[in-house]
Amino acid sequence: MHFSILGNHIHSYINMIRYITGLLFVLMTTSVLSQAQTIAEKYQLARWLDNKPAVVTYTFDDNDANQLPVALPLFDEYNYKVTFFALTRANWRPIDWEGLKAAVENGHEVGVHTATHPDLTTLTVEQQREEYEFAIEDIKNNIPGYNPLTVAYPYCNIGDSDLVSELFIAGRICSGQVIGGSPSDFNLLSSMVAGSESSIQRDRDFNGRADDAARAKGWTVFLLHGIDDDGGYSPVASRELADHLEYMNENEATFWVATFVDVVKYIKSRDAASVTEVSADENEIVVQVSDSLDREIYDQPVTVMREIPEGWDSVSVSQNGKAVPTGTTEIRTTRYSWFTVMPDSGDIILEPATATSAEAEELPEQLNLIKNYPNPFNPGTTLTYQVREPGEVRISIHDVLGKELEVLVQESQNPGEYSVNWNGSTYSSGTYLYRYESGEYVQTGKMQLVK
Repeated sequence: MHFSILGNHIHSYINMIRYITGLLFVLMTTSVLSQAQTIAEKYQLARWLDNKPAVVTYTFDDNDANQLPVALPLFDEYNYKVTFFALTRANWRPIDWEGLKAAVENGHEVGVHTATHPDLTTLTVEQQREEYEFAIEDIKNNIPGYNPLTVAYPYCNIGDSDLVSELFIAGRICSGQVIGGSPSDFNLLSSMVAGSESSIQRDRDFNGRADDAARAKGWTVFLLHGIDDDGGYSPVASRELADHLEYMNENEATFWVATFVDVVKYIKSRDAASVTEVSADENEIVVQVSDSLDREIYDQPVTVMREIPEGWDSVSVSQNGKAVPTGTTEIRTTRYSWFTVMPDSGDIILEPATATSAEAEELPEQLNLIKNYPNPFNPGTTLTYQVREPGEVRISIHDVLGKELEVLVQESQNPGEYSVNWNGSTYSSGTYLYRYESGEYVQTGKMQLVK
């Protein structure tokens, strides 16, 4: 009896030592992780890409018949990228691999929705693995060179979380919440079910949920199935979706519309990035942005903000000699320049973009007021431009013969820096011209679409 009591005390003591050792390890690991990201003074990392206030993502489940031919063109009209969670081996849902392959080539995402749509909570871990790995294999075989990185759980029920972390970088449930800037668990990212079986049916319902994200500076993920009368679950009328997307386009300064995987990549890249100011003088600032992530997976740029130096009216930014998307913002009376760059991809150079107002009269009339990035591009490029004086601004796209193809901007704007996207997916490879007109300023430039 005494030996038994002594043994119990020894066992308890050993367990206590193990607990304390484990706790110290966790604290040390946490400390190391917290020190891994260093941000230079005067810098911040923007919550969302291009310093947009909020993010909206559209995800489609179950391969319903009208998703590709009816819904997708509505998004392509505005160059909005969406996510299709593919169900690869369910006899009740045929899959259009050619359509999904074309969508991937146009920048959309294809993720995993398992092979046969089981309730994962009813399966063993090995059975869950089989469902995931069959789906991954099917996607890779039918879309060569593509690697699915995210998953949507059938019936929104996650199975084994460790298995999800092994195979994917994020997973989607449907708890109906706006996601914050730094989710606590990437395996449990929320979405909002849309359509006839939910409260999100009309364009105003979609608009309201997007506005919720703007108020929270967060991320709204919509979960869609059927479109019109294709027989899918909880269908959404395409006309309501079209009206909602028009609203999103009208408010493009507020919303970053992106695939599920790209938003996940952005958050993880942002939270891992370090910003170092290598040198700074009155004419040039050299910056480096780095992280330790796998660049083959995390290929999403991040947006950095720096206080605009005294005496600089605005900032021009380039990385490896190429202009990057940039703009200005104000936080509690402090003016910042934001710029979107790839971590670990070379020095970032900040230079004063324009002279101060006292020197403006000495500037030549022909200024570099508009530029595009990337160039060459496929299929989309971002045109960033400066407005020097309040008034009407017009930006148009032309072919090499001068024929006008599209008008991207035609409105009155105040002085500042702006950006607009052009989607060339409906045009053939070749050289195109952009034309900027604002008051007495007219500028044209060439850009190369390569498919």
